[in-house]
Amino acid sequence: RNRAAVLAALDDPASTTALAHRLGLAASSVSSHLSVLRDSGLLTARRYGHQVLYERTPLGMALASGG
Repeated sequence: RNRAAVLAALDDPASTTALAHRLGLAASSVSSHLSVLRDSGLLTARRYGHQVLYERTPLGMALASGG
């Protein structure tokens, strides 16, 4: 359930901290969910300086939109 919420919350690229704040979850939980989603090919991660931003792949977008 939380993993689906993390995927759904990624309408725009976001960091672990931003997602944790947005969803009211612990950053460690969000980080674990992001790792699983990334390993499943539903997200990509891009580093910008010290920050890592996550965004949905086309597959992740399709799954999040119910298609």
